[in-house]
Amino acid sequence: MRGCFQLGLGLRSRQRVPTETPEVLGMVVKAMLDRSWHQIRVDGVPIDEDEVVAAAAGVVIGILDR
Repeated sequence: MRGCFQLGLGLRSRQRVPTETPEVLGMVVKAMLDRSWHQIRVDGVPIDEDEVVAAAAGVVIGILDR
């Protein structure tokens, strides 16, 4: 959870309206990235990796713009 908390703090510091629970924010973003990586690299889901990176970046940007 320490890593999730640190990630959440970093993201929260860039939000217009900061979240109250940085550890939850960090955990959700980490889980999204981890699962996306796992499905491409381990499960072999036939999806273009660049598209997944762009979609994940879009989600993170959306979090920052809230």
